[in-house]
Amino acid sequence: MANPNPSYKFPKGNQLAKKKRKTGPQIPNKLRTALGELDEEGITLFDKWINKIVTMALGGDKWASDFIADRMEGKPAPIQPEQSDNKLSALVIKYDKPE
Repeated sequence: MANPNPSYKFPKGNQLAKKKRKTGPQIPNKLRTALGELDEEGITLFDKWINKIVTMALGGDKWASDFIADRMEGKPAPIQPEQSDNKLSALVIKYDKPE
């Protein structure tokens, strides 16, 4: 994906701007091909991989449990720090003392 911000583009005459991206099979395509291959038992490597992760999660492995939860429910959004304008503010609560 090209960067839509023109301030990050190479200036004219820059030698790096002339280089083209390498084409050919990319890693995700190679992974899909490799994980889709059948083993001697007729099971795909992807299925074996998933079974291993599920077995690890059922055995109490926290990483495997988190991995499955992230894929099923999505990763939680990162907490953003509050933006401050460096102004002091205070909250004053007044109450009457019960008798």
